[in-house]
Amino acid sequence: MSSLTFWKAVVEDRSDFLERLIAPLHGANICDSVIGGVGGDTYAESVITQERDIIVATEQAGAAGELLHRKYPVRELAHSLNVHNPESKLQVEVRSDRIVGDFVERNEVRQIMILKLPVALPEDPMRMKTPATIDSTGRGSKRAKDTVGTARLVIALSELHDAVPGGLRTRVEEAID
Repeated sequence: MSSLTFWKAVVEDRSDFLERLIAPLHGANICDSVIGGVGGDTYAESVITQERDIIVATEQAGAAGELLHRKYPVRELAHSLNVHNPESKLQVEVRSDRIVGDFVERNEVRQIMILKLPVALPEDPMRMKTPATIDSTGRGSKRAKDTVGTARLVIALSELHDAVPGGLRTRVEEAID
């Protein structure tokens, strides 16, 4: 069984949702990158998740939103679109805020399961996760998840250790031990 087949079984995707969601974006030359846990999986050990975080170039957010609204149920949030398909438990968040907007310019094509997709560089998800891990007013579970995600990247790519901000470094080191 391929990793893609296994993952589709986990998310109960009977509709090739991810491939069908990405195809029109790429067909319209919308710059995107996979980010978040799955992006990190291309650099570190994989974890199973039912979410995919995708970023699009900020200036292309409107065009991406129009394409996705035509095909899927979309819930609009301040800086993202949550896209779903009734035939899949896959949750796709398409972000376009300024904090991630320049990530698409630096991405690299990597293999995610058997798909070749643009992926944010490892320092970019770390930069994105840092505010959430330091913010004591946010959900504790979100801080813990982002701290572990950062730790996974540091374990896989030790050169990232020095890029971890001081306020987060101790927690990341504790997660590594």
